[in-house]
Amino acid sequence: MKEKIAGVVHGVMPASGAAVAYRRCKVGMSDEDAGAALVIGKDGPSVTAVFAQAPGALQLLPTPDYVPHRKREAWLRICDERGRLVAYPGTDPYRDIYLRRDRWWGLVREEWLAPKDGQPIGWEEYSRNMTKARRFHDALHDRYHANSYVFYGDDDTHRSFEHVTWHMRPGTTPDGRPRPNAVSVSRLGFPDVRDEGRSPLHVGGERHEGTFGKDAQTNYWELHCLMQDGAGDGTVPASSGSAPLRRDREGSIRQQFRLKGFAHEPAFKDEGARQVTLYALVKIAAQARRPA
Repeated sequence: MKEKIAGVVHGVMPASGAAVAYRRCKVGMSDEDAGAALVIGKDGPSVTAVFAQAPGALQLLPTPDYVPHRKREAWLRICDERGRLVAYPGTDPYRDIYLRRDRWWGLVREEWLAPKDGQPIGWEEYSRNMTKARRFHDALHDRYHANSYVFYGDDDTHRSFEHVTWHMRPGTTPDGRPRPNAVSVSRLGFPDVRDEGRSPLHVGGERHEGTFGKDAQTNYWELHCLMQDGAGDGTVPASSGSAPLRRDREGSIRQQFRLKGFAHEPAFKDEGARQVTLYALVKIAAQARRPA
């Protein structure tokens, strides 16, 4: 329908995806925003139960084009207790992360596809949904309407996830045995890591009832999913929001605006964002042709 569309204004768009989509499937949203977590999901099982059966949601995951500002680093990272990079899964996010069933850092823990008192789906259905999301990514790869305008948030006060980083921290050792090394931990499967859908995850040991009704954990390692590490709008990192102009090879992006002062969801309530949108609409209207 491009002939019938005078132009497009993209606002706070995750052009190459958002790493936070992966993170919420793993540990939920309660440590980001307790209020929003009541809607989106407080923990990994709550988010995964919906996310895995919704191709539209899966489309928000980082695409192969997703490149954090620190370009030499992959967006999914595993670091040892000193912060040294141990491993980052490969270059094909669908094969290496989203459909991975043999590593604890894979996107979906299979048993979470069958939520209690909910409608279960199987791995095959999830895989089909992921294929639909991948086809969507492929179809839209670096393609924009020939008369497009873009604005995005790049604000340090609205921190976003450029990366998702799993950071290993020594736990309360359950026995006298030495801890497995960091590389070994990065190669563990889902059954080898105790995971309740919240950060941290636990390697080895067990959970037992502690004092004052609070459970206690013993483990060799705690796997902490770190918080936001880059500027953006709280949801879309600046690297993804700015991707259209950076990757535009056909001159489709007429102008792109880097703005501050707003969060993702209420972006169009911001006066600056409204002014940019109005400006873009006027520019588009000025070039619009009356239908024949």
